[in-house]
Amino acid sequence: MQHASAYEWQGRIFLHPDSKTTAGLWIGSKPISSLDPSDPVELGRAVLAALADSKERVPDPSIWENLSTPLLKLAGAKSFSAFFRSARYVSIELQNGRVTFSPWRNLGSRHGYRPINGKDRTNPANDPELGSSLISALQDTE
Repeated sequence: MQHASAYEWQGRIFLHPDSKTTAGLWIGSKPISSLDPSDPVELGRAVLAALADSKERVPDPSIWENLSTPLLKLAGAKSFSAFFRSARYVSIELQNGRVTFSPWRNLGSRHGYRPINGKDRTNPANDPELGSSLISALQDTE
């Protein structure tokens, strides 16, 4: 199984792979992409690239704090709370040749995100509509 994360903030989509540590926790990893939401074909390519970069059994970070710093720098956010207070979030999973986009509810920078049941979208991994499905999932976030 491979994972990625997509955030929409201030008119851009930020996408990165997620990797599973030896402790069994999923963390954001590099590379992080900043994408124009008006190009669904490029978004679809970027989704597949992020999923391809998702790894398992990566070493646990020596410092668990500030794991979001590279994302925040790329976004130009002044702080963790400035970004996560309003960023829309979709988790992305590839399993058995199918990509699932799951929109999440933003509970604010202190409380994080919670999944929204019943709004997942699933596409075949080779579907040219992957980027459009990501955009639709981001519109379903709360």
